[in-house]
Amino acid sequence: MALIFARTHYAMGGYYNYVAIIRQHLFNNSNYTFLKIENALESNDDLKVHFKSKDTDIGENYLKPHESFESHFRPNVWGCTLFYCWYSWKGGCYWFEIYSDTRDNARHCVEVCAWQIKKKGPCLYIPKDKKSRCYDWNAKPGPL
Repeated sequence: MALIFARTHYAMGGYYNYVAIIRQHLFNNSNYTFLKIENALESNDDLKVHFKSKDTDIGENYLKPHESFESHFRPNVWGCTLFYCWYSWKGGCYWFEIYSDTRDNARHCVEVCAWQIKKKGPCLYIPKDKKSRCYDWNAKPGPL
């Protein structure tokens, strides 16, 4: 059970409720980017996904056809957050920058970056356009 310190403080003519400030900081999801990766391989092969950044290795996930993997992270304040994934399945092994702050932040990933992984490349669903945008795989060799 978590203990939350609550205190009301009078300063400069107003009250500050520390509970509200703590609650906003701890539970405000707007600081996070949510990522969903779905196995949409047309061949119905199992998909292995290795998700990481320069500093954080989320690890490997194995997805059956139409299963998805979800994660979240907090983009850095410098606007240069970059996550990439290696994808492998029977007969294929590719990598892609699954989150690039310059490409995705606020433009395409308003609430969640929802990707479908297909043999030709990953497709990002863009809610404001109500359609997906597909990309080519990054050139080899990759960063892993």
